[in-house]
Amino acid sequence: MCGFAGWFDTGPDAGAPPSPTRRRRVLDLLTARGPDAEGEWIAEDGRAGLLHRRLAIVDRAGGAQPMVGPQRGQMLAWNGELFEADARRAALERSGETFRSRSDTEVLARLLGAAPRGRESGVEGADFRAALAPESGQWAIAWIDLERGELLLARDVAGEKPLYYATGDDRIVFASTLDALRALVPIDTEIDGEALSLYLSWGFVPAPLTIFRGASKLAAGQSVVHTRRAASGGAARVRVQETDPVGATDHAATQAVDASRALEDALTASARRRLTHSDEPVGVFLSGGLDSLAIAAVLRDAPGLQTFTVRADDPRYDESGDAARAAKALGIAHTIIAPPAARPDAWRDALLRHGEPFGSTSALAVDAVARAAAPHVRVVLTGDGGDEALGGYPRHVLLRRLARLPALPGWAAPREGARWRRLRRGARLLALSPSDRYAAMYEVFGDHRATIFPGDDGAPARTRIASRWGGAAADDLDAMLRIDRAFELPDSHCVKVDTACMAHGVEARSPWLDRAVVATCDALPVEDRMRRGRTKLALRELLRRRLPAQLADDVLSRPKRGFTAGLDAALSSPDAEELLLGGALALLPGVQPAGARALLEEHRAGRGNHRFRLAVLLSLALFAEAHVR
Repeated sequence: MCGFAGWFDTGPDAGAPPSPTRRRRVLDLLTARGPDAEGEWIAEDGRAGLLHRRLAIVDRAGGAQPMVGPQRGQMLAWNGELFEADARRAALERSGETFRSRSDTEVLARLLGAAPRGRESGVEGADFRAALAPESGQWAIAWIDLERGELLLARDVAGEKPLYYATGDDRIVFASTLDALRALVPIDTEIDGEALSLYLSWGFVPAPLTIFRGASKLAAGQSVVHTRRAASGGAARVRVQETDPVGATDHAATQAVDASRALEDALTASARRRLTHSDEPVGVFLSGGLDSLAIAAVLRDAPGLQTFTVRADDPRYDESGDAARAAKALGIAHTIIAPPAARPDAWRDALLRHGEPFGSTSALAVDAVARAAAPHVRVVLTGDGGDEALGGYPRHVLLRRLARLPALPGWAAPREGARWRRLRRGARLLALSPSDRYAAMYEVFGDHRATIFPGDDGAPARTRIASRWGGAAADDLDAMLRIDRAFELPDSHCVKVDTACMAHGVEARSPWLDRAVVATCDALPVEDRMRRGRTKLALRELLRRRLPAQLADDVLSRPKRGFTAGLDAALSSPDAEELLLGGALALLPGVQPAGARALLEEHRAGRGNHRFRLAVLLSLALFAEAHVR
């Protein structure tokens, strides 16, 4: 697990390579992601280069990067893990190959070097999908083949590892973080209007956009191959290879299978792969929710396993007691972490690391638990992806219920109160198309959008969701999960965990994101995932087998809560008020700070729950204060 950056010239007009000063700055910015070692490789002609910082998890002595590939002119830098590297290495050794190390980096280099070559859209090139698709792992990859004049950039299918890039003047540059990318070369930092609109719709900027016009990020499952133009002229070529989404649509074949046992087998195998593929201690981030609890439960017999959770000041959101009780019942050593500090520098550190606005109610809590776990473990397993695998969000339940009701266009309850507001909202949702219903559930500001961002009704967000929804019915759970996995999972949840953990030199791995686990969940009939408003039915049965009866009853009867420790203290502080109302938001084109004032006043007076909306605006204000002039 590491951080890397680099450049690749696609033509003769790229100019000089990045200076030693810039390269040093990039390596310094990536140090937290890779505190153990650094490496640098520059081609003899300066037209390509790789910079790398390493967090050593497997084979500390033999896994240094950038790593030479099996053929002349091949070089690899990456951030990630191949969880079945030992098996792949053994198979290659049986075929006559020899290895210098136990590192999965060397295994990956052999796989990429042997990628089958063919023709795609009339263009000769390697099909890297064939090399990467069967692998169980997580990655952001930069692979350079000087002999063929090719650069591969790739991101794993779940989007666990981010990768940013910029193109122009016959050069492509890339990095694990936006800050490192900006340090390597100057880029256009004008605010991208579409990205800002999407951020205000969702609380994050989805791939391929970033908040800056001059930078992009790879989408989950995407591989991009840049080929140099020939010396005799012509144009440089770019091939985009998309990995097919994981999952199955034919549920009939699995209806006779015990859904809970199938899930247990897949999740246990996935968790053990992620546990054993490490020379370093491994822990689990344990909330009070079902997904992380299942990881701890299937690994309860693992020697030396530790669990960590963060306490919230507000008892409504505090899961630390539930997590401690579960860890004790499982016989696992457990640590409860104090709530995150409400100091403004604490949220600046946590949120500005993303390099662009990033609104999350749990970012402070994840940062706190990663910081506290770092002295004890170097690898943590998380429950991320369970909701996207089985369908666990309240919006999934609500929209499936609404789909059974007739539309009531124009209906509005004349009374006030929370119940009547919910009825009015339901009536408005029923009047929308299926994809627009789901877009409305994603929308952060809803009726308040016009006061925050007048003139923008969120159309870019609706368009993106409609393009993925297709012709699915309004209650189609698979369509909902398809949207979640395309947008929120890779570019919000995965980026949040990766950024927080890597800032403290900790590698995060999520067994729920394993291709086999997701495929198992997708193959289950909907009735084994959700029924009569109850979610994750197969998982609930798994936990009933794995937990003591009384604990299982308590856990399975609790409502879903968010992992949000630290946010309420932050929002109630004078510093938050100064940030939201002090003029930083006015630096952004089209944003109206007066709308933030109204939301803050309503929230503090208890007239509305605007926690998520204010978190989105707080991050936007921090970004504007730091980056917009």
